[in-house]
Amino acid sequence: MADSILSGLINDSMTRRQKAEAIYAWVRGGFTYTGRSATRDWVEEAYQGFRRHHGDCYTYFAVSQELLVRAGIPTIEVIRYTDNDHFWNLVQMDDGNWYHFDTTPRSAGGYFCLWTDAQMLNYSAQHGGCFEFDRSLYPPTP
Repeated sequence: MADSILSGLINDSMTRRQKAEAIYAWVRGGFTYTGRSATRDWVEEAYQGFRRHHGDCYTYFAVSQELLVRAGIPTIEVIRYTDNDHFWNLVQMDDGNWYHFDTTPRSAGGYFCLWTDAQMLNYSAQHGGCFEFDRSLYPPTP
């Protein structure tokens, strides 16, 4: 399923950044946030997400994870440490640097594609700690 989707989104001449941005746009624009997911197994949740096109932040994370992996983009799961109840991705770009990648829509808005730690933490401070994460567990961003 992921390969079929990717065949219409990316090609070999694209940089990782271009591929990541295309994946971000597809997930963000093609899913509805419902606040519920079927499981906390990311492979199973990605499958369910591809079938249903709706879910919670874990669904958005899982679908993104599968597409990123299949596109050859290194990715790491990030978990909000205050309650372990928000999930997003870190992705590694061609320059070797890692960036935050959260396709989950927010009522306050925001486009969280390839953001730095500083950008995420600044947004988080203004929006109730929504992106609080233990920086010691993840590679730093530029």
